[in-house]
Amino acid sequence: MNALRSLITRVVWLAPALVLAQGCAPMFSDARLVGRGQTELTASLTPTGASVMGDNRHLMNDFRVQGMHGLTDRMDLGVGYARLQMTRGGAGAHAIGFGPKLSVVPDRVAVAVRTGFLFGDEVPVAESWHLDPTLLFTVPLTDRVDLNPSVRFLIPFCEDCETLLGFNVGVGISPGSRRLKLRPEIGMLFSPRESGVVWTVGLGLSFQTRPH
Repeated sequence: MNALRSLITRVVWLAPALVLAQGCAPMFSDARLVGRGQTELTASLTPTGASVMGDNRHLMNDFRVQGMHGLTDRMDLGVGYARLQMTRGGAGAHAIGFGPKLSVVPDRVAVAVRTGFLFGDEVPVAESWHLDPTLLFTVPLTDRVDLNPSVRFLIPFCEDCETLLGFNVGVGISPGSRRLKLRPEIGMLFSPRESGVVWTVGLGLSFQTRPH
């Protein structure tokens, strides 16, 4: 249980629940950019838990709102807010993240670099700052369905804190209007030195505004 407790502590205080369980990570995203002058808004709910040696627990729920705005044809700027609520009560925490997403291969590969922090009662804000570089891929399955895997690193700025490795797999579904997208997604976050895994199973909904 020491490994589980250690891993849970990292996630709660260093990442917006997995994080999202992933505090500032660009969850429910893909390699496509929104386009110059356009904005995409995404709301999501992500139950988050941890599993070690067969002990599996649902620990918190991540309620999140994030936005992406197209600055150029090759770069979006994103900002997000998450409310992390523990399932067994308690004050929980809030998370803020912001940073760019850059197109590497148009509509297929992108890199997002988010910086973020947590705040709230009993949250050591100065120790919660972290960097969340993420490599995003998009594989079209049909005209309206994309497969969106991603690889991310959670790099905390606090002393004696380890870098965590994460993998997410999501699906982007455009049921009618291409401005609306349903985003089911699963993810995991872990330390190579620990036996435990933090997991997420969430659902997001994205809406893209028209350019002014």
